[in-house]
Amino acid sequence: MEVLVDSLQKVCGSSEHQIQMDSASCGSREEDCNRTFHLYIPERLCDNDDSSTNSVASIGTIPLVFAVHCFSCNAQAMAKFEAIAKEFNFVLVRPEGVESSWNAKYCCGYALDQKLDDIGFFGRIIDNLDASFEFVNKEMVYGVGWSNGGYMVTYSAHLFRSIAPIAGYQYGDFEAINHGTPTGLFQHHSLNDPVVSFNGCCSNTTMKKCCCGISKQGGDQCTSVDQAFEDWATKVNGCSGSATTTYIDNGRGIECRSGDDCSSNTTLCVHKNSEHFNPFSKGGFPMFNEIGDFFARDACLMNEGNWHAKSKLCSCADEQSSWMYCSALTITSDKHADSTSVVFTTGSIVIVIAVFTLMMPKRWKRCSINMNQKKKQDGWESVPSEEPKEIELR
Repeated sequence: MEVLVDSLQKVCGSSEHQIQMDSASCGSREEDCNRTFHLYIPERLCDNDDSSTNSVASIGTIPLVFAVHCFSCNAQAMAKFEAIAKEFNFVLVRPEGVESSWNAKYCCGYALDQKLDDIGFFGRIIDNLDASFEFVNKEMVYGVGWSNGGYMVTYSAHLFRSIAPIAGYQYGDFEAINHGTPTGLFQHHSLNDPVVSFNGCCSNTTMKKCCCGISKQGGDQCTSVDQAFEDWATKVNGCSGSATTTYIDNGRGIECRSGDDCSSNTTLCVHKNSEHFNPFSKGGFPMFNEIGDFFARDACLMNEGNWHAKSKLCSCADEQSSWMYCSALTITSDKHADSTSVVFTTGSIVIVIAVFTLMMPKRWKRCSINMNQKKKQDGWESVPSEEPKEIELR
């Protein structure tokens, strides 16, 4: 495919790039076709000399994560996720919305008014990264978004393997949004959110109005966070039973529950007094590490690995494999294939297995919670500990 990004090369650390969109997706202003995104590539990929293939080939395919900002802010608001990407070895994309906004059906601002094709923008980035870097595979892409960004990653869920919407969510025709494919959900919302109400945003005058014109877009019937989560659990991920409490942290006022027997992990964390999680990166949102763990665990398990939260390592079923997420490089005719000989001489059988497992629907098993805790009849209550707190996943 034609790579429509300026100077997209393996530059480890942070870099900024522009990508040109088709005029039909840009609204009324020609300059809106020139879109910007920030890219972070883990320094580990450049630990050795850049001309060497050994480091990349031994690391294999690693997760690609989108971190999508709120309305009236920019990609800098999601800069905290660079530290998470470094810790968990993700490739991170922080896209910039036009006029600090995203067109996510219900929210918000200029992008919504102009009907900008932000889903197309995300898709173009994924295609270009997948074509340019052997350590990126479009089957291993994740999305986290805050507020308008939460609306956006849910609205574009078909692009992602799992999403973590924070203080923003979709409701309604999930099958159309998700294209009928199970997608993991790690949703976060505060009970006292004054911007995007926990009870839903709609034009019903008896309900509390949400900010930024969201209520006008929502129709007459409000869909609460609880209801939207239940709809996602049943309609998108095919969960067969009622959600059960999987994590309680009274110290931070967080309670999480997960769907039962789902095609992909489906978890909602309700925060008691976090309002709209402002200031987001400076203590407003308390679960950055848990989101990193959620995506890393999924990437590990999809390749039949075993995830270790404390060490943040994925051990592979093939003990001889050294790939970070138990997935070999995905070499195609479009990618730079300088390490093809290394991959195919050491891991061709595993490549076949990895591709096969990507095509298989997966049932999620309960994983242990790696912390000191006591079990109560209604779920789990954490006891203060220095050990990593690991959400129980299904």
